[in-house]
Amino acid sequence: MSPGRRRSSVDAVHRAQFELLSRPLGRYEGLAFMFGGVAIVVLATGRFVRTTRLIDDPETHSANDVLVELILSAALMLLGKWNLGKRSL
Repeated sequence: MSPGRRRSSVDAVHRAQFELLSRPLGRYEGLAFMFGGVAIVVLATGRFVRTTRLIDDPETHSANDVLVELILSAALMLLGKWNLGKRSL
């Protein structure tokens, strides 16, 4: 493949990636990741405070209510995987 042809194919790939990023979803997926991360931090902080209080309590407590964190983490992982797969044109 000649250097000129290789450059035009690279330019075409970059152009396609740019078009993909300029779609409406491309503008907002960064915000979605930020808000998802903030939500995880807020949930973790609340769970930390709750766990601290439960540790100080002399009664025995069961470990449950992990489902929300698992669902949120799985959703963010799937978004990240989808985002990586989308960019590998």
